[in-house]
Amino acid sequence: MSFDYVSANQTILHKKDCLFPFDDMGFLYGYGLFETVRVHRGRPLLFSEHFKRLKDVAIILDIPFNFIEEDMHHNCLNLIYKNKAQDAVMNVYLTPGDRDFLDSSIEPKHPFLLIVLRPFDSQLDEKRLHVSLREESFKRTKMDRFKSMNYLKNILEKKLVHPFDNVLLFDEDHMILESPTANVFFVQESTLISPDSECILPGVVRQFVMDHADKFGMNLVRRPVHLSDLEGYDEVFFTNSVYGVIEIERLETLHTLCSGIYTTRIREMYNQLIIESMAGSGHRS
Repeated sequence: MSFDYVSANQTILHKKDCLFPFDDMGFLYGYGLFETVRVHRGRPLLFSEHFKRLKDVAIILDIPFNFIEEDMHHNCLNLIYKNKAQDAVMNVYLTPGDRDFLDSSIEPKHPFLLIVLRPFDSQLDEKRLHVSLREESFKRTKMDRFKSMNYLKNILEKKLVHPFDNVLLFDEDHMILESPTANVFFVQESTLISPDSECILPGVVRQFVMDHADKFGMNLVRRPVHLSDLEGYDEVFFTNSVYGVIEIERLETLHTLCSGIYTTRIREMYNQLIIESMAGSGHRS
């Protein structure tokens, strides 16, 4: 399945009519941001949360942001409708736009917003992952907490995953970080533990799970997690914007640490809360 239409600066175009951004600073320098949004039943899930993260980080990185949430949401719905997409993945890219090569200050003035759809792999939605555990190969910095278009570290870490489905990374001090494509949670009795680090991406679904911990019947703790702490935990699971709560079948070297009854309950309740939020949103599909 392929989707033929994209949105370029809020205008829906056929892909063949979308010109290549030769002078765009996102392409030239990787100067830009992106959001990955799950489309379910023709609706973009947690759109407001993705919009807020995009806007907040754009301000920090000095990318002009003159977009209105309601207008962008309406544009996304039209793009989904135009592509006849019910279940898909939506990528939203924001760059400072074309560079004026006569201006040495590289002052961004006209941002470029590109929105594309790609297929959703439903088979992976139900898969329990076999995850390796290793030290990060490419040292992370505070900049890595932003979902920038410089995603090379994540891509290279992911390439080293084989033959596992994913990898849980820790730093040189043996502090747990995340996977290249997901945040991680641990469960200890009725406590939900989220690793805390200046280099961890503040995932949208991660934040949603933390905000609703009480609805899951869990206490929430955010703190640094050391590799040695893992032996005392009961369960582990990942979260990301495409697959929501992701169950883990096995964590390498720690064979007893996997997803269990708490994870299953959180996943089921997360899915229900998302459906309820869609029903109450009042937006057309």
